[in-house]
Amino acid sequence: MENQTPNTNPTPGPDQDPNSGSDYKTIDAYLLGLSIAINNSSHAEIAPALLAFGYSPTEMAVGTDLLTHAVDKHQTQVREYGDQYRATDDLHLKIALAKDIYLKHLGVARVAFKKERGILAEINASGSRKQTISGWLSQAKTFYKNILERTELKAGMAKFGQTEAILNLAYDKLKLVDTAISKQQKETGEAQTATRNRDKALDELALWSDDYIDIARIALKDNPHLLEILGLKQVA
Repeated sequence: MENQTPNTNPTPGPDQDPNSGSDYKTIDAYLLGLSIAINNSSHAEIAPALLAFGYSPTEMAVGTDLLTHAVDKHQTQVREYGDQYRATDDLHLKIALAKDIYLKHLGVARVAFKKERGILAEINASGSRKQTISGWLSQAKTFYKNILERTELKAGMAKFGQTEAILNLAYDKLKLVDTAISKQQKETGEAQTATRNRDKALDELALWSDDYIDIARIALKDNPHLLEILGLKQVA
């Protein structure tokens, strides 16, 4: 089965944070908001109120650890998608360069061997070019490999200025495409793994923070200015 064109538009993750009931619209905003709500819990007036509802310094440390872990996984996911985008762009550049010179050489070969149907078949120069990356890449590799292995075919190409050295350089560009495909697939896999790890960390954080935010609003209901310190809105 032929490989399809690599996905060039991977998404770094959902725009809406997993805590669907929150006031935050992005993961960055969600994490920043929780950072404020957790870090400011040690405020002199807020800490005793939270303690009365079970949120001791030890329990708040649990939230801090979950937040730190989620931030780390989020930052890793962003970095991995950056790596994937760069690998995809590099792959497409290498494909464009290799395909351009290959099509020129294909045109020359069709002129050089136009009376040699067997040779055109041997170097995979007959018919249309396949549209998938794996398809045309296979055709191109066969083209260069079979030409470069036969003296008379190299001579036929050299007659039109395409020397063995030039053909070898073009063949090398195809090999770079192979390497770029492997790297792009590796980066795609790592980005997807990073997304799963991030989402797991966010889910774990949400399980803790949902209760914490609800309790903080209850504990500080009569003190909206303290809720403000935690970055929370008073809910009627």
